[in-house]
Amino acid sequence: MEIGNSRVEKYILPWDPGEHEAKPFSVKREHLVVEEGWEGRYFLYIQVTLQSNTSKVPHMVMVKKGDTTLLEGLLTRRGSSELLTTGFLGRQVELYSKESITVSCSPAGYINTTDTATYLGVYLLQRK
Repeated sequence: MEIGNSRVEKYILPWDPGEHEAKPFSVKREHLVVEEGWEGRYFLYIQVTLQSNTSKVPHMVMVKKGDTTLLEGLLTRRGSSELLTTGFLGRQVELYSKESITVSCSPAGYINTTDTATYLGVYLLQRK
């Protein structure tokens, strides 16, 4: 994932795994792609943190597999004293080879992209 805070509003979150990239996924800029032979049941979780300069309108964070929504949550800043707003989502999902996962924030928002504030994690529960 990007390190540092975004200076540009984001709609589709780009991912950079750094030294942590390993099977069963590869990263194709905005997409995580399931590698061949790694079909199975996974626990997918995500945390997204908006920066204080993001507008106070509600922001919908969505994790999608193609056109199918896997996770969605609403982030809202409630007051001027709140510096950051964070949402955490997770669930079990079935994933198949070559499927692509994207994360979006709508409307576009300023995302805190430090690796402790915004991240996506995946646990393989059962390989097929």
